Amino acid sequence: MRRVVWMVMLILVLAAPAVRAADYAGRLGLGYFSTDAPIGFRYWISSRIGLDAGVGFNSRDELNEATADLRDEVALTDFSVDVGIPVNLIMRTRTNFFFRPGLLWTSRPEFYGPSTGLRIRGKEKTMDFSGTLGVEFWLWDHLSLSVGHGVSYVLTTPADPDVESHYQLTHRALTLSNVGFHFYF
Repeated sequence: MRRVVWMVMLILVLAAPAVRAADYAGRLGLGYFSTDAPIGFRYWISSRIGLDAGVGFNSRDELNEATADLRDEVALTDFSVDVGIPVNLIMRTRTNFFFRPGLLWTSRPEFYGPSTGLRIRGKEKTMDFSGTLGVEFWLWDHLSLSVGHGVSYVLTTPADPDVESHYQLTHRALTLSNVGFHFYF
């Protein structure tokens, strides 16, 4: 594993010698910051402040438990929306260190009710308020990679209205296995 990490670092250093400091104000980058919402963009309003937005969805097949006698499958689609405001704290030649407050909203259809008999279809919803410190590294003038870590306050509303909402304070991290990227025009 260490050998792979060193190889990736060597490739990144050797691949980017021609990159110069650039002002990305007014430029649009397609890509993502959150793997939960990978269809997105980053728009730099100024050299210090940007806007991230992304959407994501996942379709899964489950037994249709709304009809107790017909056990056919039904497709359920999870949906996510991620928005954030990256604020560059330190800007260098190929690297920006930023703080990104963000919100990730997720809706996940589920069946609830008694374990036998008629079950009802509802949606579990989560709101994830995060504060992330991160680095955006430009490989070339038009391609950047992002990693970061921070904390999240997650509020979950279950599909069953009789169950109370709950919250959780947790960490959030982008690692080598889920690096964000943006391709700028």
